[in-house]
Amino acid sequence: MSELLPRMPHQQETFEALKIHDQFLDFSDPGTGKTRSQVDMIAERKKNPDSKATLVICPKSLMYSTWVCEIEKWQDHLTCVIAPAAKRKVAFEDDVDVYITNTDAATWLLQQSPEFFKRFDTLIVDEISKFKNPQAKRTKALMAISRYFPYRYALTGTPIPNTIFDIWSQVFIIDHGDHLGNNFYHFRSTTCTPKQVGQSPHAIQWTVKPGMHETVAQLLADISIRHDFSLLELPPNTLNLQRYRLSPAHLKQYLKLKKTAVLQVEDDFVVGINAATLLGKLLQVCSGTVYNETMDTVQIDPGRIELVRELVSARKHSLVFFNYKHQRDALIAELKKKKPGEEKITFCVIDGDTTDNDRARYIKRFQNGMYRTMLAHPAAAAHGLTLTKATSTIWMSLTWNLEFWLQGNRRIHRKGQEEATETIAILAEGTVEEDVLERLSAKDASQQTVLDILKELT
Repeated sequence: MSELLPRMPHQQETFEALKIHDQFLDFSDPGTGKTRSQVDMIAERKKNPDSKATLVICPKSLMYSTWVCEIEKWQDHLTCVIAPAAKRKVAFEDDVDVYITNTDAATWLLQQSPEFFKRFDTLIVDEISKFKNPQAKRTKALMAISRYFPYRYALTGTPIPNTIFDIWSQVFIIDHGDHLGNNFYHFRSTTCTPKQVGQSPHAIQWTVKPGMHETVAQLLADISIRHDFSLLELPPNTLNLQRYRLSPAHLKQYLKLKKTAVLQVEDDFVVGINAATLLGKLLQVCSGTVYNETMDTVQIDPGRIELVRELVSARKHSLVFFNYKHQRDALIAELKKKKPGEEKITFCVIDGDTTDNDRARYIKRFQNGMYRTMLAHPAAAAHGLTLTKATSTIWMSLTWNLEFWLQGNRRIHRKGQEEATETIAILAEGTVEEDVLERLSAKDASQQTVLDILKELT
């Protein structure tokens, strides 16, 4: 089949680069077809009788929907097995060309003996930005085991989801310090300037020094490639803002929390992750639900849920992103209602509670037009999935997570899409949602930006 459908020019360029580099990073935009080049490279290497197996580490959501499907589509002579947590040991007992496991497997792999790794020669880490925290156990584990693989490759369209030093551990896994050094703290102090904020000595704000993004890009130029999504000739995608006005009761709840946020910012209480938490609460209140004293969810305004239903009803097929379980439950309840004169809205749900088998079935059925809409959490569905049956992506409420935003919007606007698409962002007028969208549109969602948004509330 690969002979009938040759690689696109940019995929061929990546393929040729993989042939001459033992370690390489593909930072191409989401939706540009990064996996194809890697799958073809695995097949190319297997032509050598001395070649060994490949280990693919990727988010759970991509194990079947991306890697198994892409292998079967482009190089179906390759054998592969999925190794999820429940069947990991048994899966690795198989004799196959490609072993596919999830990101959390890194700590399990570290516990294996050196003998275990002798069957491999290639490591591919898909969405390597999941290993951006150098202090995380799984990141440390992957740094340690990567030395067993002479060929090391990484893929992600969002290598710097928060700040520049997110990229250090990702690169180290691939090159063991050759390009950005072997010490994270040295890299951080070289690229950023610290500033004391608040009373705690640990309350440090890191600001990227001028020109550092360009400098890092130059340092990585010989082992990386990036193809922009614009090179694909696809029907246009339009960002549509769906303005929404909070009810008096809803606005009262929002202003109450906003006042608390302003006081905390003025007292220098909000720094780092605290800022992200507070911003998340403001966004949650905007969506129409608050927590009471016993931490139960209380819906104070169903208007946004009803608006999502109207948007879904007016479209053939759509993808709806939610951020919280109570939003999911409210959407399910709303879509199950029978409205006079309306057809039944068929839907499926993909989130952290969805089993692997159900996920694969839902994706296949959705692509075959069996569901009117898919409700999805961006952590479970923003990466890798092809959902081109939909022509509308609807964000029920915004996320400040840049990676989720960029990746989520590429699920329908990607290779294989034949119709014009739209991204619909529901915005509560006069709230922090407007500020968040402005930053997301500018591709700037760093920790510092989160703090800036909160300070602007004053």
